[in-house]
Amino acid sequence: MSSTGDATSALREALHLFRAAFEANPNHARVVNYLSDHFFLRAVATGDQQALEKAETLATRGYSNADQESVRAESLYYLARCYHNQRDYETYAIARSLVGSLSLSPSC
Repeated sequence: MSSTGDATSALREALHLFRAAFEANPNHARVVNYLSDHFFLRAVATGDQQALEKAETLATRGYSNADQESVRAESLYYLARCYHNQRDYETYAIARSLVGSLSLSPSC
């Protein structure tokens, strides 16, 4: 099998596992952030507006359910990407400034 086939197979398996994790706990901040990233990249690659909306919804859920500031910052980053992609630069700037307001310290 080619390395492209291996990568495609690995991506399918990863998505399967993330979907299972989402079904087990649809409010787990890290899981929904990773899924937000996936749907954002799908939207950019295909122009799928529904995927972009799903990415924004998942990132919002991640932010709302995060109990660590670093995870909140990641959620805000994903939200900012969505807003920037939609050319909503005002909301993009707000999201980016909120990331800077979080006190991010290395977690042990």
